[in-house]
Amino acid sequence: MQAIIEERLIEFRAEKQYKKLIKKYKDKRVILYGAGEFFEIYKKTFDLSQFNIIAVTDKNFSDIQEPVFDDSLGYNVISPYYLHKLKPDIVLISALDTFVMEKYICEELFKKTGKFKYEMLVEIPYHIKRREDWLEFSKIKS
Repeated sequence: MQAIIEERLIEFRAEKQYKKLIKKYKDKRVILYGAGEFFEIYKKTFDLSQFNIIAVTDKNFSDIQEPVFDDSLGYNVISPYYLHKLKPDIVLISALDTFVMEKYICEELFKKTGKFKYEMLVEIPYHIKRREDWLEFSKIKS
């Protein structure tokens, strides 16, 4: 999986996107959503210290109601259901599976937290995203 993620970062011009995000959110309160393999590879590839990261959130942290420092990640972690308490300016999504992530955020998480501003760390080019969204949608309907 690591090789696929690394290839995708190159294919999707993640470095260019990273530089734009830094300019846009450098002095903003940032929460990263997603603490899986994509996050780990992104963290090794790019200097996240350029962001003011107040926490990392993930479904795996669903029991954590207040920020707690996680040594393995190097950041505070919190449940997605309580991220709104930290009043982030932006939630940056650290995942390549954007269809499932956006579906979850819009259909489930917003109901519990209220709406918040979010953006992908790596935006998938439109033609690839539509194809992948369709493939994922087809799986859901089956």
